[in-house]
Amino acid sequence: MRLLTAIFLLLILTACGTQNLAGGAYTSGTVPTGYAPPWNVFDDDVFLTADVEAVDATTVELTIDASHDAMIFYKEFYVYDKSATDNWTVYEFDEDNEQGWIAGDASVTLTLNTSSLDAESWVLVYACADDDGAWKCGCFSADDPKCAKWSVQNFSVDIVVAGNECSAAFNGPRSGSCADITASSFTATWTPSSSHSVNATSDRQLLRVSTNLLDVKRGCPAGNSDCVVKEDDLPWSDDSYEVTGLEAETTYHVRAVALCSNGTPSWRDLIWNCTTDSVPGCVDGDSDGYSDKVCGGSDCNDTNSAVNPGATEICDNGDDDDCDGDTDEDDTDCEGPIDDCLLSADEIDPDASRDTYVIDQPNGNGYWLVTTEGSNQDGDVIIDTLDSTFALTDTLHLPDDGYERVLIGDAIDTGDGTLMALVYLNPSTTGPEPIKLIKMGGSLSEEWRLTIIADRDNAWPLDLFPTANGYALLVGPNTVTNATIHAISPSGTILGSHQIPERWEGAYLSYRQGAYLDGYYITGSAASDEPFIYALSSSFAEQYYQGYENNTLSTPYPRIVSDADSLYLFYRGELSGERVLKLMKIAPATGSVINDKTIQLGTDFANNDHIAIHDDYVYIAGKFNYSSYNGNRFHAKLDDNLNFIWSYVEPRQYAWFMATSSIKVGDEVFFSLVNSQSRLFDDTCARNDLQ
Repeated sequence: MRLLTAIFLLLILTACGTQNLAGGAYTSGTVPTGYAPPWNVFDDDVFLTADVEAVDATTVELTIDASHDAMIFYKEFYVYDKSATDNWTVYEFDEDNEQGWIAGDASVTLTLNTSSLDAESWVLVYACADDDGAWKCGCFSADDPKCAKWSVQNFSVDIVVAGNECSAAFNGPRSGSCADITASSFTATWTPSSSHSVNATSDRQLLRVSTNLLDVKRGCPAGNSDCVVKEDDLPWSDDSYEVTGLEAETTYHVRAVALCSNGTPSWRDLIWNCTTDSVPGCVDGDSDGYSDKVCGGSDCNDTNSAVNPGATEICDNGDDDDCDGDTDEDDTDCEGPIDDCLLSADEIDPDASRDTYVIDQPNGNGYWLVTTEGSNQDGDVIIDTLDSTFALTDTLHLPDDGYERVLIGDAIDTGDGTLMALVYLNPSTTGPEPIKLIKMGGSLSEEWRLTIIADRDNAWPLDLFPTANGYALLVGPNTVTNATIHAISPSGTILGSHQIPERWEGAYLSYRQGAYLDGYYITGSAASDEPFIYALSSSFAEQYYQGYENNTLSTPYPRIVSDADSLYLFYRGELSGERVLKLMKIAPATGSVINDKTIQLGTDFANNDHIAIHDDYVYIAGKFNYSSYNGNRFHAKLDDNLNFIWSYVEPRQYAWFMATSSIKVGDEVFFSLVNSQSRLFDDTCARNDLQ
C-alpha cells in the first residue's frame, strides 16, 4: 500500500491535462487516449458513475459513485472546473480511508455552480483492481503494459448562459412529414432547428400528437380520458419519432417546437397532420374510404356510405352520422345557434392577449388572426391560421426583440399578404420607441420590415390602411408632439411624411382612408373634445377641417371608414345629459353631414369599438352600461342610409371584450374581440335590440 501511495503522489504532481475529453458516455464507448475507462478492464463491470440533478437555474448536485468488490479508490479525485487555473478542482470521497485508500465503495454528492462547468464535463478517479492477487492501477486495458492512468467518466449539464437565454430569435423545426405509416403507428419526421447556437447542447424539442388541435398547442387537459396526447422531451438534434398505439384511419395533428434551456419556445413552431392507415384485410363494405369498425376500422356503419368519421352529423335522423359516438341532440355538432342571431361565441386561441385582428388570407382559403401573447402584451406577436370555419389550424410566433411589451397598432389585408404596425415598448424607461411595419407573405414568411423610430415616448395610437400608392401609417400624438402621417411604398420605404398642425396638440387621433377615395381623412377629438375630420390630399395638401356636435363628454374616440363615395363617422358623446353613440354619413369632398343616427344608451358609460363596411352595409360594435367592468355588448348592421337591418345586445360581458375587426362571409359575419374572443352572427337574422 505504501507503493501505491507513492505512485499516487507522483501522479498528483503531473495531474490532469486539459485536453478535450469529449467522446460520449463512457459506459461502453471510446475513452480518450491517456485515460483509463470507468469500468474494471478485467471483468468489464462499470465501477464509476456521475449523476446530475438540477437544484435551480445556476446550481446542480453531482453524485459520484465508485463501487466494485475487487477494487480500491484513492480518497482524492478531480472534477472539471473551467474557472480553475488548470481546469480541475480536487475533492475527497466521504468514506473513511486507510492511508488514503477506500476499499469497495466510495461516494460523495457535490453542489456545483453551472458557471464552472461545460455542457459536457468530467470526473477523474484513481482506481486499482485485483488481477489474480496483484493490484493493477489505472489500466486502459487488461494487457496495458504501463497502466497508471486516471479513470474518466463524463456527465452532462444543462448550461444556460447568463444574459443569453434565448436573447436571439431562433427558428423551430421545419418541413414536417409522416413516414412508415400503419394502422396504429407512424413516424413523425422533421428538420430540426439549425439557426440557434447559444445553448444548443442543452436545449430540447417538444413533440405532441393528438386528434385535437388545441390539445397539441397547449397540452392535454387533466382528467380528459378522450384526449390522446403523446408528449416527449427530445434532444435538440433529433429529427424523427415513432408514435404508436394509435387508432386506425384517424388524422392526428403533430406539433414539434424547439425549447430553450429555460423553457422558452422557439418563435415559430411546426404543426402538420398524419393519418393512420386502415387495418390490413379490413373490409370497406360501402366504399366510402373507411373500413368496418368491427375489424378495427373507424366506420360505425359500413353498409351506408353516408355514415363515416368524415360525414356531417344530421341532427334529426336518429343516426350517428359522423361515428363520434353521439346521436342527434346528444352530438355537440347539433347544439345549434345560441338564438336566432348569435351563432357562436368562442375563444380562438387561449394564448392570445389583448390585441386581436382577423383578416383574409391572400389565397382565399381562410383567415389570419393577428394577436399578442401574455397577460399584458408581454410576449410574442402571434399569427394564427384559421380555416374557412374560423377554426385554428396553425401558429407563427414573431419575437418581442427584448422589449417589455409589444402592442399591435393595426393589421390589414394587403391583397397579397398581411401588414402589421407594431409598437415595441419598455414602459420602465422613457424615450423614443420603435414602430415596426412587418409585411407577411401568403406562406406566412416575412417579406420586409420597416422600422420607424417615433419622436415621442408614447407612439400611440397607430392606424394603417392601403392607399393607391402603397400604405399610410398614422402615428398618434402625445402631450408634446403632434400626430404624423407616413406614406409607405409597397416595398416598405417611406415616400413622405406629414405632421398634423399644432392646433390639435395632445388630441386623440385615429385614421382610416377608403380604398376608393383620393386623399387622407383623419378623425380625432380636439382640445375641446369636439370630434372632427381633417382632410388632406394625396400630396398632404390641407383640404378642410370640419367639427361635429358633442356637448360635454370627454374623449369621444371617433372612428372613420369609407365606401366608394361616402365617409362614415362613429363616436360616443353626450347630448342633453344622455349618453349616446353617434353615427354619421358624410360627403368626402366637403365634410358635410348627409345623414346621421343617434343611438341612446342610457346614463351610464358607452363606447364605440368598431365600424366597418361590408358589401355596402355598415357594421358597428360597442358596449354600454358597464360599471365595474360588467355590462352589455352590442353588434349591429345598418344600410347606407343608417337604418338598422339587425342589432343584437349581449348582456353582461367583460368590458375589455372590445371588437377590433370583422369579416363578412356569405350569410355570416365574424367579429374578432380582444383576448381572442369571437362572435359569429347570422347576417340574415331579424332581431333588433337597438332602436
